Amino acid sequence: MQDKNKNYFISFIGGIGSGKTTATELVAKKMDFFPVKERYQKNDFLPLFYNDMKKWALQSQLFFLSEKFNQIMKIKQIIKRKSVVLDVDINQDLCFAEAQKELGNINDKEYLLYHKIYKTMAPFLPKPDLIIYLKSDPVTLNDRIDSRGRNFEKKIPPSYSRFLLRAQDKWVRKNKDRFAIITVDSGKINFVNNVKDKEKFINLIKSHL
Repeated sequence: MQDKNKNYFISFIGGIGSGKTTATELVAKKMDFFPVKERYQKNDFLPLFYNDMKKWALQSQLFFLSEKFNQIMKIKQIIKRKSVVLDVDINQDLCFAEAQKELGNINDKEYLLYHKIYKTMAPFLPKPDLIIYLKSDPVTLNDRIDSRGRNFEKKIPPSYSRFLLRAQDKWVRKNKDRFAIITVDSGKINFVNNVKDKEKFINLIKSHL
């Protein structure tokens, strides 16, 4: 049960279009957490990546890793006065890098470099009190990607979501004893319009804090 005298740090992992940002906004509003959102617009490599994944995968991944590290360093200060919700956990970036390696967009040497940089950062990273895995099937994710109309995302191949889902499932299985993780089927919950779903989701989070 949530301790009202403690400031919490929770974060999300999930595929593109799984509802991480919407869920973050809901937690911020209903639980009075400070929201920290991924600034994908700042990543100049991202549109290039979706146009040529093999050429730009490493640059895009390293940008997100660096950006996430800077965000979490700020979270360490914010959490001294207020609970924080992060829409994309840094371990999500590890899942994406794993998928890029499996897809052949990042070679073995590039993957080792990525992890070497991450391991340099890791000792400075606070451990989330809870990680929520918003899991959804690839068809639902691709439908959501199409509906939100980001031009550069229209080039995402349908198979890409399957690789990301596989990497996320693998990470959750491997780390279920290291982190407090709960899995939510985001394809069966409506964060936007369904009041009962919103309440159920918030109560689930509170019960795990």
